Amino acid sequence: TGSGNMNLWWYAADLHVHTNISSVRGGCSLESANAQGYNLADLKTRARAVNLTLVFLTDHSYCLDSGKWNRLSTQARTLSGPSFQFSVGEELTVDEDCIGGNDVAHLGSLFLSSFIAQQPTNTWTPTSPGSQAGINLVKNQANTMAVINHPKDLAWDWKCASSTNGIRAVEVWNGRYDQSAVNWWINNFLLKGKYVIGVGGSDSHEPDTVSTWNMMGKVKTIISSRTPILNDPTPAYNALRSVGPVYVTNNGILRFNVTLLSGTVVGKGEMGEVIDIPVDDKGTARIQVNAMYWVRPSSEMSPGIPCELKICKGANGWTSEVCTSFGTVNNYGVKSITETITSNTYYRAQCIARASPGMPIERAILSNPIWLNFVRKDEPVITGASVAPVKPTTTTDKPAIVTPVKPVIVTSPAPKPATTSVKPTVTSAAVVPKPVTIPVIVKPATVTVKPVVVLTPAKPVVVTPAPKPAATTAIKPIVTPAKPIILTQAKPVVKSKTKK
Repeated sequence: TGSGNMNLWWYAADLHVHTNISSVRGGCSLESANAQGYNLADLKTRARAVNLTLVFLTDHSYCLDSGKWNRLSTQARTLSGPSFQFSVGEELTVDEDCIGGNDVAHLGSLFLSSFIAQQPTNTWTPTSPGSQAGINLVKNQANTMAVINHPKDLAWDWKCASSTNGIRAVEVWNGRYDQSAVNWWINNFLLKGKYVIGVGGSDSHEPDTVSTWNMMGKVKTIISSRTPILNDPTPAYNALRSVGPVYVTNNGILRFNVTLLSGTVVGKGEMGEVIDIPVDDKGTARIQVNAMYWVRPSSEMSPGIPCELKICKGANGWTSEVCTSFGTVNNYGVKSITETITSNTYYRAQCIARASPGMPIERAILSNPIWLNFVRKDEPVITGASVAPVKPTTTTDKPAIVTPVKPVIVTSPAPKPATTSVKPTVTSAAVVPKPVTIPVIVKPATVTVKPVVVLTPAKPVVVTPAPKPAATTAIKPIVTPAKPIILTQAKPVVKSKTKK
């Protein structure tokens, strides 16, 4: 079930699960390695046992047709409810047409409203759709999401990724942790300036009694929502479709955010978000990067393992990331760094554990990046103007959206009033003050007395000099700064998951 804390509800999801449609029992002869598969009712039972709330059904396109897909969708809706949701998509096999031959790749196709067919149908190596055409077919359906699945699998390794667009996510974790897939995501997307998140899925095909390689629950994609999921999972799904806190784990909890401290700018960004930063007059921005971790035991896996915590940064055009290590951490805590940045930069966090030195990585927590984009303006930034992140901080489950106020410059011949900066109170939780009211300058009134001319008959005309104009009276501008309203965030409350 979802756990509500820090003004967000968090849900554990598996983005890559197969039913018995992708098995010999389900009539798919191409899946000869999978004899029986899960029926949907058993799959739900297993998912609930490992505390999954959202399960994405992604049967192979070469095992499906529109009739099977529609029947599966109907059954999935029947088994979904207030505490558990199925979402039906498919794993679409695409032709890697950028290189020719019979090379193929698998495209995770989520939130579909109808089945997408490959051609020919009953084959591992279709000639249609191609890589980009497949992505387009997914994106042509409303509110969908295209995912590059297992990019480092030698048989389905996505050679055409660099020549495609429209990808929202990369499956950086398929079944078991693979650092090469994480590196592939970093090198092909993050260091090329692309806003692509990392997700995880078990790629489960068989019940755990048959196969333990891709067991559900061994990796979870944690998705946030600002409201609890009832019968409508849309709020949590929006975090995947657009922006929102998302991370991947099998070793605990990670919250990651960036607080903007640059002079007149105060705001906060969560992992997975893109934040625009007005730079100061030096072309820089001051930030604080915070990683809150909780390495913990879990009822569905062995106890959490101490892991090495790092905060990493990168940018478009860099050849590699630069990481700050905090050494091995355990239990819970917060680690932070404060930096001045001079250009567009992203930050992410990770906590990696090996069972023993030299052994493959066994446990990990991976955050998604926070992308910080510089915004340079000809007009000065007025004190009190603020940049509000996509996720506002409030003290309720349904927060009001904090809308950034566009700076307004009021010109006047009067002397420029001193600018008053109101600094927010910073607590352990990020604070987003409301924008300070822009000073209103009253234009001074000018009073002028016209000269009086006196004419005397029969005498030489004498022009009496007019008195000097009365001095101009200037009304001093009244500057009334609004008192900032500090939005205090509730103290994190961590709810343990109950195994059901």
